Amino acid sequence: MNSSRMTQLMGLMVLGLSMTACGFVPRGADAVDQSWYINKCAPHTPELAKGADPRGSEDIVMDAMGVIYISSSDYRIEYNSVPRRAGAIYRYDVAGDGEVKAMRIRSESSRLPSYFEKNFAPHGISLLEMGDAKRLFVINHRIRALPRPADKENLANLLNLPAGEVTQSFVEIFRIEKDGDGEMLVHEKSVGDRNALAKGTEPRGGRGFVLHDLVAVGPQQFFATNNPRGVQQAIDVTFFRNPIGNIVYYDGASYQVVKDRIDFADGINISPDNRHLYTATVLDGDLVTYKTNLNPAGETQPKEVTLDEVTPRIRLGGHLDNLEWSNGRREAILVASHPSIAAFGLQRAQAPVKAASRIMQVSINKDGMPDVKSAKIVYWNDGSQVSAASVAAYYKDKKRERLIVGSPFEDRFLACKLDAH
Repeated sequence: MNSSRMTQLMGLMVLGLSMTACGFVPRGADAVDQSWYINKCAPHTPELAKGADPRGSEDIVMDAMGVIYISSSDYRIEYNSVPRRAGAIYRYDVAGDGEVKAMRIRSESSRLPSYFEKNFAPHGISLLEMGDAKRLFVINHRIRALPRPADKENLANLLNLPAGEVTQSFVEIFRIEKDGDGEMLVHEKSVGDRNALAKGTEPRGGRGFVLHDLVAVGPQQFFATNNPRGVQQAIDVTFFRNPIGNIVYYDGASYQVVKDRIDFADGINISPDNRHLYTATVLDGDLVTYKTNLNPAGETQPKEVTLDEVTPRIRLGGHLDNLEWSNGRREAILVASHPSIAAFGLQRAQAPVKAASRIMQVSINKDGMPDVKSAKIVYWNDGSQVSAASVAAYYKDKKRERLIVGSPFEDRFLACKLDAH
């Protein structure tokens, strides 16, 4: 077991022990309508293209025509020397009930960076549609092996042990273009994490840089949730409930922290006019709204970006994950929630447990604010059908109605057939 995996295991142990010691549970939720929900959907199994393996579908986005793009990576922690499976972006035409197929990737330059073949690990994704043009923004958790100590007498060298590895949070920006009957990804830019937060006041959680989710607000601009990780950070959050996360903004050239001291923000999304930003917190289970000073996508953005929280927060309960618009009109947001964060962590460590899944929906008023009274559960399962659901997307036309549910630990996403609902 190398040092990085040992650190991950220790972090999970600290998290579990601290939750047990502190009796950590999310605080009480606001009123959530539980009178209408699906506790077990009728599965619809899309056809997989040859070689398709969409396991670990942690995040999903849908375009205006009913095509979904799926972030696929191996999220289970492997405590051995087996190389990590390279991830991919999958495409599934829900409207046309097409096959699930990995998207081909090419570069605007002569060739792709060498790491793409074996070191592409997609996490949060965001789709930007501007007229007929589509761009996909992808958080890529690249793994970089650490060099061995120069001292030949060092114990690691004497025992021939690996020096360990670190995770780097890159953001890959792609154009989506036609590729025969389907689409492909054209790589435009890699946004690295080297010294990403080196300038300015040090954030509460330090200058650590571990991105979880992002939302595009322009051709090269995006917001992202950042939560420094490690044993110290796990203790700081779970024992003392210190908000050490932050939201960063990338303006096309550099990062800046635009909101600090956030309770472990995860999912993030934005209103069609870029005026309201929505985030989901993991520990307290809050849906938080911020008013921005941004202009619509494609227009010149201000040099200094600001976020001002607009109350009230909506406490949905559980531990919130990704946020996704429920339809192209962007009138409601689907919120994934984990009833037990401990079960989620144990499953990541490959413990023989199942984690319950819950999907909620919150309507968004015309002024961009969430409707507190509209919150309702639309899907709940004890984990037997889909464990630890992290995202959902919804599609409906005259022929079909589908709820697509993703999970970082399942072999494929769940497609619920709701035609008779």
